[in-house]
Amino acid sequence: MTAPAVLRRLLPILTAEQISELKPELADVIEYRKSGLSVNHIVGCPLECGYCVRHLFDNFGMKTPKRLMSDEAALAALVNHPYFRPHKTPIQLLNRATDPMLPVVKPHVFAVLRQLDEQGLTNHVLVITRWRVSAEDCAVLNSFQNLRLTVLVTHSGIDNPAIKPVNSSIGPFLGVNLLRQEEGSRSRSSEAMNPRLSSTTGVVQRCRR
Repeated sequence: MTAPAVLRRLLPILTAEQISELKPELADVIEYRKSGLSVNHIVGCPLECGYCVRHLFDNFGMKTPKRLMSDEAALAALVNHPYFRPHKTPIQLLNRATDPMLPVVKPHVFAVLRQLDEQGLTNHVLVITRWRVSAEDCAVLNSFQNLRLTVLVTHSGIDNPAIKPVNSSIGPFLGVNLLRQEEGSRSRSSEAMNPRLSSTTGVVQRCRR
């Protein structure tokens, strides 16, 4: 399956001086997390979710996403990390300081995924989003031949726009959208309720309807 080309202007890269003003935890591109490695080379998000972890990093005011380094440099930092094991180490992409499916961010997500896939790596990769995913995005996500890719869509049910401006109904739509893609893809979608608001966790996986 051939994925459609995604052409967008690249996000600017912060200067060394600008990076030095960030908290060290936020400037650290590769983070060991939950028995895997998290890649976070993009910082900044306009969604203004009240519970965002960026409050802890004093970075919530940065609404325009920017890169800490190039996608290629982030990929090199990942695969050369002492804890990285080809085909084994679970990977998370951009789950700390931005949303990976924002229109200006997702080309970088796709670029990293493409480079990982072209290396023949079969690691599990997790992408967590609360934003929209189009049919074109699904075509890209389903085009990878080697990676074991999971897209998890948060669905909190919060209807207070002061806490979560993003409409939670986006989540169920994405689950259906991904499941409608062609059979045989290695990607899958998951739809999870916020555990602080509900004890229910719904998981939608690719299967025959």
